[in-house]
Amino acid sequence: MRLNHRDEIGNPRLRCLTHVVMKLEKCNSNMLQQIVPEAILCCKDINERCRTAAYNLLTEIGKAMQRWLDKPTDDIIRDYLGLINGWLGRESYLGFRDYPGIG
Repeated sequence: MRLNHRDEIGNPRLRCLTHVVMKLEKCNSNMLQQIVPEAILCCKDINERCRTAAYNLLTEIGKAMQRWLDKPTDDIIRDYLGLINGWLGRESYLGFRDYPGIG
């Protein structure tokens, strides 16, 4: 059985990034800003394993921010949502380019 391209690359890559985030001892905001778009894009994938890996990565990013930041929980949640929301509204991540006449 041949796996599709996203499952061959996306799912293992996301799982690897999840483990990297879990092991980071200090905040690396540049890395987070680079991996969040990929995780968000994979959340809309048709492959369930890829979506699950993306959700797990986004969850682990939130947990890591709790470990790294010495702030009240409400402030950490705002920071996390700011990181995520910066990518959610982008046309290319919402899939508008997939439909003629939109975007």
